[in-house]
Amino acid sequence: VLLPVEQTWLKEQPAAQRAALALLIFSAKESLYKAFNPRAGGFQGFQAAEIEPLAAPVNDQPGRFRWTLRQDWGEAWPVGFNGEGGYRMPEGWVLSGVWLRA
Repeated sequence: VLLPVEQTWLKEQPAAQRAALALLIFSAKESLYKAFNPRAGGFQGFQAAEIEPLAAPVNDQPGRFRWTLRQDWGEAWPVGFNGEGGYRMPEGWVLSGVWLRA
């Protein structure tokens, strides 16, 4: 599920947080695919996008991550197309969402 760059980032994180952060990356990719699927017309593999966590959740503010396409997802979404998403990790759960520019 994780790209080499994501694996490297994960190894640099505290050992106690790695499982939850790996789940965050998986969840973020799933959110991205669900947002794109109706527009792109098909499933893309987990290697088609890179997730970069930017900020952890603080108090009532969600955490943020950047996503970048590593494969073309159609004419409107070439390699390098990117955006942001948000997440929360309440009590062992991971909730993530993305938004797409029109």
